[in-house]
Amino acid sequence: EMGIRLLYEKDPVLLAEAISEYVKKMKKVATKDKVDEYLALNEEMHLKICELCENEFLCHIRQLINAQLGRYRPLRFFLFTRSDAIKKSIKEDQALLNAVKNKDKRKIDRLTRGRWIEFLASEEEWLKHIKTKEKKAGTPA
Repeated sequence: EMGIRLLYEKDPVLLAEAISEYVKKMKKVATKDKVDEYLALNEEMHLKICELCENEFLCHIRQLINAQLGRYRPLRFFLFTRSDAIKKSIKEDQALLNAVKNKDKRKIDRLTRGRWIEFLASEEEWLKHIKTKEKKAGTPA
């Protein structure tokens, strides 16, 4: 997402510290019975990264995204408890942390491209989005 890219340009060490802090916290609650805590920490991490960028507009956009995600919390809870989404999310965040630590800008760009949240009008669109993404990745829907 844009906040990650901006903070990487501004201060890659600060970005690595922020991601590392939240990945540690998220790993502690990365179980299907703690999905709410996990999702809250994930949203908090992305907002924290935006705040560290010191970009008010980006922070405002992130707050809007988090509010939008809140509308889908029951569906996200359902999806995260019935799939390996937490495991995949932790794996992505760990890969991003490694890329930042290794100063691998190309990998950072690849990992953050396309992760920008899509504003979805309904749960049906969300499910269709997930199925399409899984088909492209070659995993079962």
